[in-house]
Amino acid sequence: MGNADYRKHNDGSLNSSTYHKKDGTKVRAILKRETEKEVEMETNCARCNVSFIDGKVSSIMSRFNLDIICSHCESKEKLHPAYHEAQLAELKAVQNGDYNFPGIGKPADL
Repeated sequence: MGNADYRKHNDGSLNSSTYHKKDGTKVRAILKRETEKEVEMETNCARCNVSFIDGKVSSIMSRFNLDIICSHCESKEKLHPAYHEAQLAELKAVQNGDYNFPGIGKPADL
């Protein structure tokens, strides 16, 4: 959890020894629920909806966008004509210090 996540729930009334606001709001519980929601969103492939939970299928982030995809969809992606362009764009972004590059966009035919 980054500081920004903590700050959005802390209005300055936080009792640091208990991780509760003085009004009784359980900040830690709020942050835990939000983290669980984020994890839930990444349990299936964004393209074919196969589950990652059983561990039989691996996951990776798409080169085209921020989708979390399965290894089967990654194989399809690698065969796409624009894949090389997406690789180069990501490499250039990282070399320029952009470590949060969102990709060039998923092609409509993928």
